[in-house]
Amino acid sequence: MDLIMKELEFMAKITMERPMDDGNPDTDTIKRWQKLFGYSFTEAHKKLQAHRQNISPRIIPEGHWSLVRAEKEAEGHDKESYEHACDILRRHPQPASPALTLPKSPNFLVKMEGPIHSLEMVKAISGKWAENVTRFVGVDDAGDPTVFFLVDARAIERIFAWLTETNSTFQPTFIPCSLARKELSYSSRYPTLGIDATLPQYRLQSDTVKKQKTSMFPLQDTCVYPLQDTNPLFYFFYGTLADAAVLGRVLNKPKETIAYQRARVSGGMLTTWGGKYKRKYKALVDSTEGNNVVEGSVYLVYNPAQEMALRCYETHRYEVVRCQIEILDSDGTAVTVPGLTFRFIL
Repeated sequence: MDLIMKELEFMAKITMERPMDDGNPDTDTIKRWQKLFGYSFTEAHKKLQAHRQNISPRIIPEGHWSLVRAEKEAEGHDKESYEHACDILRRHPQPASPALTLPKSPNFLVKMEGPIHSLEMVKAISGKWAENVTRFVGVDDAGDPTVFFLVDARAIERIFAWLTETNSTFQPTFIPCSLARKELSYSSRYPTLGIDATLPQYRLQSDTVKKQKTSMFPLQDTCVYPLQDTNPLFYFFYGTLADAAVLGRVLNKPKETIAYQRARVSGGMLTTWGGKYKRKYKALVDSTEGNNVVEGSVYLVYNPAQEMALRCYETHRYEVVRCQIEILDSDGTAVTVPGLTFRFIL
Protein backbone atom coordinates (compact mmCIF):
# COMPACT_ATOMS: atom_id res chain seq x y z
CA MET A 1 0.00 0.00 0.00
CA ASP A 2 2.88 2.37 0.81
CA LEU A 3 4.37 1.80 -2.65
CA ILE A 4 1.03 2.54 -4.30
CA MET A 5 0.62 5.76 -2.30
CA LYS A 6 4.15 6.89 -3.18
CA GLU A 7 3.51 6.23 -6.88
CA LEU A 8 0.22 8.18 -6.74
CA GLU A 9 1.97 11.07 -5.01
CA PHE A 10 4.69 11.02 -7.65
CA MET A 11 2.17 11.03 -10.50
CA ALA A 12 0.34 13.94 -8.87
CA LYS A 13 3.61 15.86 -8.56
CA ILE A 14 4.42 15.33 -12.25
CA THR A 15 0.90 16.35 -13.28
CA MET A 16 1.26 19.62 -11.35
CA GLU A 17 4.68 20.38 -12.86
CA ARG A 18 3.69 19.68 -16.47
CA PRO A 19 2.49 22.65 -18.58
CA MET A 20 -1.28 23.09 -18.32
CA ASP A 21 -1.81 23.82 -22.02
CA ASP A 22 -0.81 20.32 -23.16
CA GLY A 23 -3.12 20.21 -26.17
CA ASN A 24 -1.79 23.27 -27.96
CA PRO A 25 2.03 23.77 -27.87
CA ASP A 26 2.97 27.28 -28.94
CA THR A 27 4.79 27.89 -32.21
CA ASP A 28 8.06 29.00 -30.61
CA THR A 29 8.29 25.77 -28.59
CA ILE A 30 7.55 23.67 -31.68
CA LYS A 31 10.27 25.47 -33.63
CA ARG A 32 12.73 24.93 -30.76
CA TRP A 33 12.09 21.18 -30.90
CA GLN A 34 12.49 21.23 -34.67
CA LYS A 35 15.90 22.85 -34.33
CA LEU A 36 17.08 20.66 -31.43
CA PHE A 37 15.85 17.27 -32.61
CA GLY A 38 15.52 17.59 -36.39
CA TYR A 39 11.76 17.02 -36.42
CA SER A 40 9.33 18.38 -38.99
CA PHE A 41 6.76 20.88 -37.70
CA THR A 42 4.11 18.14 -37.47
CA GLU A 43 6.49 15.67 -35.79
CA ALA A 44 7.57 18.26 -33.22
CA HIS A 45 3.92 19.10 -32.47
CA LYS A 46 3.07 15.41 -31.91
CA LYS A 47 6.21 14.75 -29.83
CA LEU A 48 5.39 17.72 -27.59
CA GLN A 49 1.83 16.56 -27.06
CA ALA A 50 2.97 13.02 -26.29
CA HIS A 51 5.63 14.25 -23.88
CA ARG A 52 3.23 16.48 -21.97
CA GLN A 53 0.46 13.91 -21.79
CA ASN A 54 2.68 11.00 -20.74
CA ILE A 55 3.17 11.19 -16.97
CA SER A 56 4.93 7.83 -16.64
CA PRO A 57 8.58 8.91 -17.33
CA ARG A 58 10.38 10.45 -14.37
CA ILE A 59 10.86 14.18 -14.69
CA ILE A 60 14.29 15.77 -14.23
CA PRO A 61 14.71 16.76 -10.54
CA GLU A 62 15.17 20.47 -9.87
CA GLY A 63 18.57 19.81 -8.30
CA HIS A 64 19.76 18.14 -11.50
CA TRP A 65 18.32 20.89 -13.73
CA SER A 66 19.96 23.64 -11.66
CA LEU A 67 23.38 22.04 -12.25
CA VAL A 68 23.07 21.75 -16.02
CA ARG A 69 20.70 24.64 -16.75
CA ALA A 70 23.26 27.23 -17.91
CA GLU A 71 24.94 24.77 -20.28
CA LYS A 72 21.68 23.42 -21.69
CA GLU A 73 20.04 26.81 -22.15
CA ALA A 74 23.14 27.87 -24.08
CA GLU A 75 22.42 24.92 -26.40
CA GLY A 76 18.82 26.10 -26.86
CA HIS A 77 17.07 23.82 -24.37
CA ASP A 78 14.50 24.57 -21.72
CA LYS A 79 13.74 22.03 -18.97
CA GLU A 80 11.01 20.36 -21.04
CA SER A 81 13.17 19.78 -24.11
CA TYR A 82 16.06 18.61 -21.92
CA GLU A 83 13.73 16.00 -20.37
CA HIS A 84 12.88 14.79 -23.86
CA ALA A 85 16.59 14.68 -24.76
CA CYS A 86 17.33 12.57 -21.69
CA ASP A 87 14.47 10.25 -22.57
CA ILE A 88 15.93 9.75 -26.06
CA LEU A 89 19.37 9.19 -24.53
CA ARG A 90 17.91 6.54 -22.23
CA ARG A 91 16.40 4.69 -25.16
CA HIS A 92 19.37 5.20 -27.49
CA PRO A 93 22.70 5.48 -25.60
CA GLN A 94 24.59 6.40 -28.80
CA PRO A 95 22.74 9.58 -29.87
CA ALA A 96 22.86 10.85 -33.41
CA SER A 97 22.73 14.50 -32.42
CA PRO A 98 25.27 16.46 -30.32
CA ALA A 99 22.30 18.02 -28.52
CA LEU A 100 21.57 14.66 -26.89
CA THR A 101 24.95 13.99 -25.27
CA LEU A 102 25.42 13.67 -21.54
CA PRO A 103 26.28 16.81 -19.56
CA LYS A 104 30.00 17.56 -19.82
CA SER A 105 31.35 15.97 -16.66
CA PRO A 106 33.85 13.15 -16.02
CA ASN A 107 31.83 11.88 -13.04
CA PHE A 108 28.17 11.44 -12.13
CA LEU A 109 26.06 10.66 -9.08
CA VAL A 110 23.37 8.08 -9.91
CA LYS A 111 20.44 7.74 -7.51
CA MET A 112 19.67 4.28 -6.12
CA GLU A 113 16.11 3.62 -7.28
CA GLY A 114 14.14 1.24 -9.48
CA PRO A 115 16.32 -1.47 -11.05
CA ILE A 116 19.48 0.32 -9.84
CA HIS A 117 19.17 -1.12 -6.36
CA SER A 118 22.65 -2.01 -5.08
CA LEU A 119 26.35 -1.22 -5.34
CA GLU A 120 27.06 -4.76 -6.54
CA MET A 121 24.55 -4.39 -9.37
CA VAL A 122 25.98 -1.05 -10.53
CA LYS A 123 29.48 -2.54 -10.54
CA ALA A 124 28.26 -5.56 -12.52
CA ILE A 125 26.58 -3.31 -15.11
CA SER A 126 29.66 -1.04 -15.32
CA GLY A 127 31.89 -3.96 -16.27
CA LYS A 128 35.54 -2.99 -16.60
CA TRP A 129 34.70 0.56 -15.47
CA ALA A 130 33.49 -0.71 -12.06
CA GLU A 131 36.73 -0.03 -10.17
CA ASN A 132 35.85 3.59 -9.33
CA VAL A 133 32.16 3.03 -8.50
CA THR A 134 31.52 4.30 -4.96
CA ARG A 135 28.43 4.39 -2.73
CA PHE A 136 27.36 7.60 -0.94
CA VAL A 137 24.50 8.59 1.32
CA GLY A 138 23.02 12.02 0.63
CA VAL A 139 19.66 13.77 0.41
CA ASP A 140 17.28 14.19 -2.53
CA ASP A 141 15.38 17.33 -3.59
CA ALA A 142 12.81 16.72 -0.84
CA GLY A 143 15.51 16.47 1.82
CA ASP A 144 15.00 12.74 2.34
CA PRO A 145 18.03 10.42 2.89
CA THR A 146 19.01 8.85 -0.42
CA VAL A 147 21.78 6.55 -1.62
CA PHE A 148 23.84 7.61 -4.65
CA PHE A 149 26.55 5.86 -6.64
CA LEU A 150 29.53 7.83 -7.94
CA VAL A 151 30.45 6.58 -11.44
CA ASP A 152 32.52 7.92 -14.29
CA ALA A 153 31.21 8.81 -17.75
CA ARG A 154 32.10 5.40 -19.19
CA ALA A 155 30.13 3.61 -16.48
CA ILE A 156 27.10 5.85 -17.01
CA GLU A 157 27.13 4.92 -20.70
CA ARG A 158 27.11 1.24 -19.72
CA ILE A 159 24.12 1.84 -17.42
CA PHE A 160 22.14 3.44 -20.27
CA ALA A 161 23.16 0.61 -22.61
CA TRP A 162 22.02 -1.99 -20.05
CA LEU A 163 18.62 -0.29 -19.68
CA THR A 164 18.20 -0.37 -23.45
CA GLU A 165 19.33 -4.00 -23.75
CA THR A 166 16.82 -5.06 -21.08
CA ASN A 167 14.02 -3.02 -22.71
CA SER A 168 13.59 -1.07 -19.49
CA THR A 169 11.45 2.09 -19.48
CA PHE A 170 13.13 3.30 -16.29
CA GLN A 171 14.90 6.67 -16.43
CA PRO A 172 17.71 6.99 -13.86
CA THR A 173 18.41 10.20 -11.99
CA PHE A 174 21.99 11.28 -12.64
CA ILE A 175 23.77 14.44 -11.53
CA PRO A 176 27.11 15.73 -12.86
CA CYS A 177 29.71 15.67 -10.09
CA SER A 178 33.06 17.45 -9.85
CA LEU A 179 35.95 16.13 -7.77
CA ALA A 180 38.87 17.83 -6.08
CA ARG A 181 41.92 17.19 -8.24
CA LYS A 182 44.49 14.68 -6.97
CA GLU A 183 47.66 14.42 -9.05
CA LEU A 184 50.58 13.58 -6.74
CA SER A 185 53.90 13.38 -8.57
CA TYR A 186 55.93 10.23 -7.96
CA SER A 187 59.30 11.85 -8.63
CA SER A 188 58.94 15.35 -7.16
CA ARG A 189 57.37 17.21 -4.25
CA TYR A 190 54.54 18.49 -6.47
CA PRO A 191 52.07 19.45 -5.19
CA THR A 192 53.03 20.44 -1.62
CA LEU A 193 51.48 23.13 0.57
CA GLY A 194 53.60 26.27 0.71
CA ILE A 195 56.28 25.38 -1.83
CA ASP A 196 56.85 25.70 -5.56
CA ALA A 197 58.26 22.31 -6.53
CA THR A 198 59.86 23.75 -9.68
CA LEU A 199 62.30 25.95 -7.72
CA PRO A 200 65.85 24.54 -7.43
CA GLN A 201 65.88 24.42 -3.62
CA TYR A 202 62.82 22.13 -3.62
CA ARG A 203 63.91 19.72 -6.33
CA LEU A 204 64.84 16.18 -5.34
CA GLN A 205 68.31 14.80 -6.03
CA SER A 206 68.45 12.25 -8.83
CA ASP A 207 69.69 9.52 -6.47
CA THR A 208 66.76 10.18 -4.13
CA VAL A 209 64.28 9.82 -7.01
CA LYS A 210 66.00 6.62 -8.14
CA LYS A 211 65.88 5.26 -4.59
CA GLN A 212 62.17 6.01 -4.37
CA LYS A 213 61.37 4.31 -7.68
CA THR A 214 63.32 1.13 -6.88
CA SER A 215 62.16 0.73 -3.29
CA MET A 216 59.66 -1.98 -2.39
CA PHE A 217 58.14 0.29 0.25
CA PRO A 218 57.27 4.02 0.32
CA LEU A 219 60.20 6.09 1.55
CA GLN A 220 58.87 8.79 3.83
CA ASP A 221 62.23 10.59 3.90
CA THR A 222 62.13 11.35 0.16
CA CYS A 223 59.44 14.08 0.56
CA VAL A 224 57.24 12.43 -2.07
CA TYR A 225 55.10 10.61 0.48
CA PRO A 226 52.14 10.02 0.56
CA LEU A 227 52.00 8.51 -2.91
CA GLN A 228 49.00 8.80 -5.23
CA ASP A 229 47.48 5.52 -4.02
CA THR A 230 48.67 5.49 -0.39
CA ASN A 231 46.07 4.48 2.21
CA PRO A 232 45.30 4.69 5.02
CA LEU A 233 46.68 8.21 5.40
CA PHE A 234 46.28 11.36 7.47
CA TYR A 235 44.23 14.30 6.21
CA PHE A 236 44.43 17.77 7.75
CA PHE A 237 41.05 19.56 8.00
CA TYR A 238 40.55 23.23 8.78
CA GLY A 239 36.98 24.18 7.71
CA THR A 240 33.63 22.43 7.60
CA LEU A 241 35.30 19.01 7.48
CA ALA A 242 36.74 19.73 10.94
CA ASP A 243 33.12 19.48 12.19
CA ALA A 244 32.34 15.88 13.21
CA ALA A 245 28.70 16.24 12.15
CA VAL A 246 29.71 17.30 8.63
CA LEU A 247 32.45 14.70 8.25
CA GLY A 248 30.09 12.03 9.55
CA ARG A 249 27.54 12.86 6.84
CA VAL A 250 30.22 12.83 4.14
CA LEU A 251 31.63 9.46 5.23
CA ASN A 252 28.25 7.97 6.25
CA LYS A 253 29.45 7.45 9.82
CA PRO A 254 27.86 8.44 13.16
CA LYS A 255 29.48 11.67 14.33
CA GLU A 256 30.22 9.98 17.68
CA THR A 257 32.68 7.67 15.88
CA ILE A 258 34.66 10.50 14.26
CA ALA A 259 38.03 10.64 16.04
CA TYR A 260 39.96 13.87 15.45
CA GLN A 261 43.29 14.94 16.88
CA ARG A 262 44.35 18.55 17.22
CA ALA A 263 46.91 19.44 14.57
CA ARG A 264 48.57 22.21 12.59
CA VAL A 265 50.39 22.68 9.29
CA SER A 266 52.97 25.17 8.09
CA GLY A 267 53.28 26.96 4.79
CA GLY A 268 49.63 27.88 4.39
CA MET A 269 47.13 30.50 5.46
CA LEU A 270 43.36 30.74 5.60
CA THR A 271 41.23 32.97 3.43
CA THR A 272 37.53 32.87 2.51
CA TRP A 273 35.52 32.57 -0.66
CA GLY A 274 31.83 33.10 -1.31
CA GLY A 275 29.67 30.12 -2.10
CA LYS A 276 25.97 29.83 -2.90
CA TYR A 277 23.64 32.31 -1.21
CA LYS A 278 26.68 34.40 -0.21
CA ARG A 279 27.80 31.90 2.41
CA LYS A 280 31.50 32.19 3.17
CA TYR A 281 33.79 29.15 3.27
CA LYS A 282 37.29 28.82 4.71
CA ALA A 283 39.96 28.17 2.10
CA LEU A 284 43.55 27.08 2.63
CA VAL A 285 46.09 28.65 0.27
CA ASP A 286 49.88 28.93 0.18
CA SER A 287 51.20 31.43 2.70
CA THR A 288 52.53 34.78 1.48
CA GLU A 289 54.03 35.58 4.88
CA GLY A 290 56.80 33.04 5.29
CA ASN A 291 56.26 29.87 7.29
CA ASN A 292 52.77 30.67 8.55
CA VAL A 293 50.95 28.12 10.76
CA VAL A 294 47.30 27.03 10.40
CA GLU A 295 45.49 25.29 13.27
CA GLY A 296 42.99 22.51 12.63
CA SER A 297 42.37 18.78 13.06
CA VAL A 298 43.81 15.58 11.63
CA TYR A 299 41.77 12.52 10.68
CA LEU A 300 42.93 9.10 9.51
CA VAL A 301 41.24 8.26 6.19
CA TYR A 302 41.17 4.49 5.87
CA ASN A 303 40.36 3.67 2.25
CA PRO A 304 39.93 5.07 -1.29
CA ALA A 305 36.13 5.15 -0.94
CA GLN A 306 36.36 7.55 2.01
CA GLU A 307 38.89 9.68 0.16
CA MET A 308 36.65 9.79 -2.92
CA ALA A 309 33.76 10.98 -0.75
CA LEU A 310 35.92 13.81 0.59
CA ARG A 311 37.05 14.84 -2.90
CA CYS A 312 33.43 14.84 -4.06
CA TYR A 313 32.44 17.04 -1.11
CA GLU A 314 35.21 19.61 -1.75
CA THR A 315 34.56 19.72 -5.56
CA HIS A 316 36.82 21.02 -8.32
CA ARG A 317 37.46 24.27 -6.43
CA TYR A 318 40.11 22.44 -4.38
CA GLU A 319 43.11 20.21 -5.02
CA VAL A 320 44.72 17.55 -2.85
CA VAL A 321 48.26 18.51 -1.80
CA ARG A 322 50.97 17.06 0.40
CA CYS A 323 51.78 18.63 3.75
CA GLN A 324 53.66 17.93 6.96
CA ILE A 325 51.14 17.63 9.81
CA GLU A 326 52.07 18.30 13.42
CA ILE A 327 49.79 16.20 15.64
CA LEU A 328 49.49 17.82 19.07
CA ASP A 329 49.09 15.81 22.27
CA SER A 330 47.25 17.12 25.31
CA ASP A 331 50.55 17.89 27.02
CA GLY A 332 51.63 20.10 24.13
CA THR A 333 54.14 17.72 22.56
CA ALA A 334 53.98 17.33 18.79
CA VAL A 335 54.63 14.47 16.38
CA THR A 336 55.12 15.31 12.69
CA VAL A 337 53.64 12.95 10.07
CA PRO A 338 53.32 13.24 6.28
CA GLY A 339 49.77 13.69 5.06
CA LEU A 340 47.40 15.48 2.70
CA THR A 341 45.04 18.42 2.79
CA PHE A 342 42.74 20.38 0.45
CA ARG A 343 44.20 23.58 -1.01
CA PHE A 344 41.90 26.12 -2.63
CA ILE A 345 42.53 26.74 -6.34
CA LEU A 346 42.87 30.47 -6.87
